Amino acid sequence: MPVRLLGLFAHPLDGSLLCGGTFARYACAGVETAIACAADSEPPHALEAARALGVRHLFLLGFDGGELARLPAAALSAILADVIRGVAPQVVVTASAELGGPGGAALSQAASRAFLGLWHRSGGAGRPPVRLYQALTPQRQALALMPLLPHASTASPSLSLDPPAVLDSAVTAILDVRAQTEAKLAAVRALTGRPVRSIDPADLDAIGHEFFRRAYPQPWVSGVLERELLGGLADRRDPSAPGLRLAG
Repeated sequence: MPVRLLGLFAHPLDGSLLCGGTFARYACAGVETAIACAADSEPPHALEAARALGVRHLFLLGFDGGELARLPAAALSAILADVIRGVAPQVVVTASAELGGPGGAALSQAASRAFLGLWHRSGGAGRPPVRLYQALTPQRQALALMPLLPHASTASPSLSLDPPAVLDSAVTAILDVRAQTEAKLAAVRALTGRPVRSIDPADLDAIGHEFFRRAYPQPWVSGVLERELLGGLADRRDPSAPGLRLAG
C-alpha cells in the first residue's frame, strides 16, 4: 500500500500558505497526496491551486466559512473521520487551532478528534492513520508570509497570521521546501486572484521552510527536530500515479 498524506483544512488557502511546499515536495517524490477543505466558494481556483502543488486528490466539503463554528462538534468530527477512512492516510496534517478564527479552530479541533478516534480504534500503530501534525507559523515565518497576502482576512477568514500565536518552542518538525517555493506561490496566486510579489532573498529561508507540531502520537521528548513527516514509513514512491481527481 502506498504511503498517503492527507491535509484537512478549513479553506484551501490555509493549506497552501502553511504547508503547500510540503505537499508539493511529497507529491513530487511520488507520495499519494490528498487535501480536504471544508469551505470554499470557488472550486475552480481550489482545483488550480491543487494542481500547482501536484496534489492528487482534492475534496471540497461544501460548507461556508460561518457554518463550521456552528456545526455540532461531533457532526464535524464524523464528517472528517469519513474523509480519513476513505483516503486511508498514514499521516494527517491540519492547521493549528491557535491560528484560526472560530471556523478554523473548529476544523482543527474536529480533525484532532476524528484522528484520535480512528487511531485508538486501530491500536495506534500498523494501520492508518499513524501520525497527526499541526501546521504552525512561528513569528519569523508569519512576518515573511504576511506581505505575500495583503488581504488574508478576506481571502481566508479562517486563518490569522497577525499576530502570530504560536511560540517557536511549539515546533517539533521543520521541512525544507525551498525547492517548492514557486509551486507554493502559484497556489496562493490561484486562490487569491492577485499577483504575488517576488520573494525577497532575506525572506526565502522563512518562506522556504514549513513548521509543524506533532500532535499524535505523544509525547515528543527527544528534543531532536524531525525533518520528515513520513520518516520510517514504507516506500513512498508510486511512479504510476495518475492525474489529479476532484471529488466532493
